[in-house]
Amino acid sequence: MMRLYRSSMPLLLLSMIACTSLPEHTILQTVELMQAEHFIEGASFDLIKQREGCLLQGTGYGESGKRDYTFYFDDKGITAAHYEESRYAQPIYVDSNVKIVKTTKSVYKENSEENEAFEALFNDLQALITQSNLAHCF
Repeated sequence: MMRLYRSSMPLLLLSMIACTSLPEHTILQTVELMQAEHFIEGASFDLIKQREGCLLQGTGYGESGKRDYTFYFDDKGITAAHYEESRYAQPIYVDSNVKIVKTTKSVYKENSEENEAFEALFNDLQALITQSNLAHCF
């Protein structure tokens, strides 16, 4: 019995170390969005698996600024979302060394008319994600 105990202790320690060293998040898929209806200069979003659930995070670019989005969601839809918009001093085609002059934030509010843009973008992104990757989220 003592021999079994001694031989199992190193394995137990190794498994505990392995579990605590798991990455905080894993990128399951990257989605490139080139539809002009959302972003004139394109966008890139990552589907990120966290310890519990997933999120969509990315940046969309326009001539006069960019938006950094984060969507938290479950199998029913968006649970929380926000973006930070940065405006450039001049359009990017005038000066490629952009200077950010203004930053604003917007937060998704449940049952609000302002959510239509959040929901439209989220739905377009979700349609581009493979079902096998989405299955890791729920």
